[in-house]
Amino acid sequence: QSEDIIDLEDYYRRRSSRSETKDIFDIDNIACSKCGNKRTSLWCNDCERRYFKLAFSTWTSGNKLVDKFVQDIQINAQSCAQYIEWIPFDRLTIISYVASGGSARTFLAKWKDGPLWKFDKKTGRRVRSGPRNVIVKQIKNGVELTSEYLNELKSYFKCVSWDDHLLHYFGITRDPSTEEYAVVVEYAKLGSLLDYLYKDTNLTWSRRLSILNDIALGLYNIHAKNVIHGDIHSGNVLIYDSKKSRKGNGDIYTVISDLGLSRSILRSPFSLDQVYGILPYIAPEILIGGDQTISSDIYSFGHIMYVLSTGRQPFADYLYDKSRLALSICGGLRPNIPADTPADYAILMRQCWDAEPSRRPDAFDLVTRIGTIRRTLSADEVVRRLVRKGRTSRVDEIDDGCKSSWVDVSTLRGTITLR
Repeated sequence: QSEDIIDLEDYYRRRSSRSETKDIFDIDNIACSKCGNKRTSLWCNDCERRYFKLAFSTWTSGNKLVDKFVQDIQINAQSCAQYIEWIPFDRLTIISYVASGGSARTFLAKWKDGPLWKFDKKTGRRVRSGPRNVIVKQIKNGVELTSEYLNELKSYFKCVSWDDHLLHYFGITRDPSTEEYAVVVEYAKLGSLLDYLYKDTNLTWSRRLSILNDIALGLYNIHAKNVIHGDIHSGNVLIYDSKKSRKGNGDIYTVISDLGLSRSILRSPFSLDQVYGILPYIAPEILIGGDQTISSDIYSFGHIMYVLSTGRQPFADYLYDKSRLALSICGGLRPNIPADTPADYAILMRQCWDAEPSRRPDAFDLVTRIGTIRRTLSADEVVRRLVRKGRTSRVDEIDDGCKSSWVDVSTLRGTITLR
């Protein structure tokens, strides 16, 4: 790579890890060669906005609503992590089918061009990073993208920055063979948290708490913008390997995905007869007709804590009897916590599961208390493994345990008092 080309992924990774050597300092102080203004992390708002506007006439999705959405995101972007683009489908090569979830079919693909994630010091412009693997999430029945769906997607751009523990969205595309729209997002090589636990079950508590801390930071970044995720579960927590880690210290890096289904706090609730998600992760107040809130995300986070501490899906023995499980959750049923779970970890998990939303911790509390647990674990606890001798992980025991879907809870409405 030419010395005149700066890899923005490496640049942001080093800044995030506080490896601010002289070359990083010098890069931060490069004035914009076009207007002379100081750039913020190699981004000049005025010039980038002008570049985007000049390019508006060179592309179209064929849908004025989608065009305006992409253009609005671009001209309001404050960094290279905060914009989206229209990606022609012929610039993508589908490699393999990955999965089908409640709202989308997922494919692994090669993006021939890559994002504008390199910076040319000679021209003062961002340039394409080159071919890279991406995930294409083809929206089921997505022949037309509604303004409601695009508004949901916009909530992601309220929250995103570089080191935010949220999955990067690259763009929108459309498959001409099906006429369905798709969202193009970053590819996490190690897959979901469930994939990771299945492949590497014998985690130390140190590694588990590092993963959990990343998730809590992602949740904090979402909630700080008054946004609710609405579908937090271990299947949409994704793991990067050390080579792609934004931490810059060789450790894995964990992000929250599927923020496009989140809802702003002030928006109206979904249908009163159905809720969307994975039943064990859905807060009891939602099941009986309450609105989704920031606190309902915290309840879901408590079940991610359970998966990380046990290697098991919550309520795995109940998942084939959803009506019985929903009724039991509203009646106070929670997973059994193994006796060898660190005490402060178990206390925090139970507080996340509290039937009264106001008594649950907030995301800032999660970050603070997980940090305390990490610092105070004994040397023996830090290296203790997830799986004891003779015990195996069972995260894969229920095939549909990590797929969101619509859950009929009409029989619970108006008949249950939470305990």
